[in-house]
Amino acid sequence: MALARSRQAAGYGPVRIRAEMAQHSLAAEVITEAIAALPGNWLETAQGLVARRYLRKIQSDPAQSRKAVDFLLRRGFEQKTAYNAVKITEWPVEPDLIDESP
Repeated sequence: MALARSRQAAGYGPVRIRAEMAQHSLAAEVITEAIAALPGNWLETAQGLVARRYLRKIQSDPAQSRKAVDFLLRRGFEQKTAYNAVKITEWPVEPDLIDESP
């Protein structure tokens, strides 16, 4: 369904997509099929959102990871996916984040 694809492209998770489709009075089977047919991996999508919005904040203050989880939950990702997305063992190192002071 076009609604499911557009919401996924906007960075929303399966819980939010399911809720929005239900508001359009679609049958549960249609919603389940549409979400199952979506390409991609929900964990990778969530990790991408966290990296874009919270990477620097989490690297400087690990307590910010809770805010990142809350953000993902509001975007409609499942709780397990949200926690796993924030528990990245090796964040990508960006050159401007490296402290080169003596």
